[in-house]
Amino acid sequence: MLALAFALCGVIPLWSQEQEHEVPKAELVAGYSYLRSSNTDFNGWKASLVGNVNRWLGIAADFDGHYAGEESEHSITFGPEFVLRTRKKWTPFGYTLFGVAIEKSASGETEHGFATELGGGLDYEVSHKLALRVFDATASITHIGGETHVSPKLAFGVVLSFGRK
Repeated sequence: MLALAFALCGVIPLWSQEQEHEVPKAELVAGYSYLRSSNTDFNGWKASLVGNVNRWLGIAADFDGHYAGEESEHSITFGPEFVLRTRKKWTPFGYTLFGVAIEKSASGETEHGFATELGGGLDYEVSHKLALRVFDATASITHIGGETHVSPKLAFGVVLSFGRK
């Protein structure tokens, strides 16, 4: 019995280290993004950098740009990202981000305001360094010029992982 206790004391810390070893220090996400705002379809890009604090929490910096003719919308947001990491290939995540939104109208007028991004999605791990962002669905809430708008964003792309914790 004493031998079993010593064996478990040696195995459990190794198993715990192995799980922690699977968490990337940082992740870079890049891909296509679609935004539906004010009855207009915008196509664009999305890029994020996430520094992982532990297995379930990261700090995200998110940047995106969307374009429709002469109009454009950009946002720069920061905040927590919550991740459900398991030993499986699929990784669900969710986030709450806050920052700034910038809109440019067809006439060339630019306005700035507050942005909130509430969303989540699903990644599929291809390797320890590469995953596919299968989908990222966001409620984009902007407050610009005294008006608040809630617009859906959908994105997909690739996730590059750097380092291990």
